[in-house]
Amino acid sequence: MEERNFWILVMGMGILSWAIHQLMEGIDAQILLIMVALIAVHVVQELLEGEHLGMEQVISTLMVAVGIITYFAGLHFEGVMLLTFYGMAEVLESLALERAQSGIRSLMEYMPRKARIIKGNTVEEVLVEDLNPGDLIIVPTGERVPADGVVVKGDGILDISVVTGESEPVRAGEGDFIYSGSLVIEGSVTIKAIRVGEESLVSRILKLVEEFRREKSRRERRIHTFSKYYMPAMLGLTVPVYLALGLKPALVLLATACPSAFIIAASSTNLTALSLAARMGILFKGSPPLEASSKIRTVAIDKTGTLTLGKLRVRKTNLNDEQLRLLASLELASAHPVAEAIVDYAKERGLNLIPPDYVKEVPGSGISGVVNGNTIIAGKAEFLGIEGAKGVVYVKINDQLVGYVELDEDVNPAASLVVKRLREKGKRVLILSGDKREKVLRVARHLGVDESYYELTPEEKLEIIKKLEDVAMVGDGINDAPALAAADLGIAVGGLEASMEAGDVVLVSGIGSLPTVFDLGEEVKKAFWTNMALISLSKGVAISLGVVGYIPLWAAIAVGDDGGLILTLINVVRTARKIIKGRGYSTSTSLKDSQSPWRLQ
Repeated sequence: MEERNFWILVMGMGILSWAIHQLMEGIDAQILLIMVALIAVHVVQELLEGEHLGMEQVISTLMVAVGIITYFAGLHFEGVMLLTFYGMAEVLESLALERAQSGIRSLMEYMPRKARIIKGNTVEEVLVEDLNPGDLIIVPTGERVPADGVVVKGDGILDISVVTGESEPVRAGEGDFIYSGSLVIEGSVTIKAIRVGEESLVSRILKLVEEFRREKSRRERRIHTFSKYYMPAMLGLTVPVYLALGLKPALVLLATACPSAFIIAASSTNLTALSLAARMGILFKGSPPLEASSKIRTVAIDKTGTLTLGKLRVRKTNLNDEQLRLLASLELASAHPVAEAIVDYAKERGLNLIPPDYVKEVPGSGISGVVNGNTIIAGKAEFLGIEGAKGVVYVKINDQLVGYVELDEDVNPAASLVVKRLREKGKRVLILSGDKREKVLRVARHLGVDESYYELTPEEKLEIIKKLEDVAMVGDGINDAPALAAADLGIAVGGLEASMEAGDVVLVSGIGSLPTVFDLGEEVKKAFWTNMALISLSKGVAISLGVVGYIPLWAAIAVGDDGGLILTLINVVRTARKIIKGRGYSTSTSLKDSQSPWRLQ
């Protein structure tokens, strides 16, 4: 029988006994024995099925002992009620854990069961699990995308909130990468499947959270350690209480010795926060990073692809239109980001580009070739054999130096709000970048960070992180991997391919959700200590009133265990609502404006 159903059965028997007790006496003893026997058999069955003798089995055995004692002491009705409320506590515990875990599992509800694929000249409907990479899938209005893939035809408006937490719909057209679970709310798209089944984003998020949700935070481990001492201490105290005050006060201590309320209170808030965070596009690798996020005082952020969009643009040039047209025509043959930026800039100015006649590219230095009879050389100063500044593309046409092109990255629109929010929260914000001094200082001035470091190697970033205390490192998860690993909290931004392995936290939804990471940590910390106080208060009241005889035995466990759990559940729900409402802290932008891997480069 399922665990919760078993305890519902035990609880039901107790309620039945209470109803009968109101009409006639004499049946309580028999029902008490049946309840004790059921719990004893349940414990033995769990052990025979391979369960280790854990806290749950120890507590159930304790309740069996309490039931036996109340039977022989003639406290039959009290024993039945005690086990009834113990069963209720077990049901409440299972509800608390199920509620905490249901958020992430509900992601699967957003995965379609079937998909329409193109086969030859026909369209066939197949089960999602039968999809293969390379399949062409038609997704019309009102349906969800069944696999991660690239749009090869069509145009649509998509709701991607279930995957990344992004609240605003985004447009997807040919060449755009879209995630499974996204809802097409307008238009129709045909995608080429890239990742299907367990490789899709939603499945990987589920797997990641399921893997790491078992990781206990330091606070949870302390509660487990406390419980190991708390219960023996309470049991030991029953002996002098029995000798001094009698059996009933001793049974009150025995019944309230159950520490499960503390354990559930410690874990349920964490699990709830982990699930809600995943729905916002924030993946914590277990409870330890969630706890660590509440202690961070310094946030170090990589520039390229994190604070900036990772896509170059032309910032300044002294070339005339014809010179720019010849240069951009030559760059058509290159896939380098610099070439793409120059080509895009020329097209924005309405210049008519033509294919080059000849091209030779030297990676990392420059490019040369012939366009419409003109010999063109473009690249670093040393490539052209001249003196010049770093980070500038110089251009020669027919052996004459005609000018230069300066390129830079656009600052992420979300970055300013993120830095402002972090500083409002009292965080010290640093930029750690391998880029040139001028570029880093420009971004630093624009964002108003506290300090900036430039022209750093990955090893130098690592050394800076090692010298800082209570520090979070935020990067793209590739060349920042050493610093992410060394920080007290490593936060990887953007694509899952590299960042899933690199960081303690993955921001699928982009840099805009960074403040929410720390908000979550602080809310969970508050909720944890509130829960501990509520449980301690309920148990303290139950023991105090029960030992002196103001409330009966069954009421003591009702107040001490069930009362504390109910208060904890209420607090968890309150915290969850605050977290959801606090999504306003996030300043994430559209995926196409962020560093998330939306558009294929």
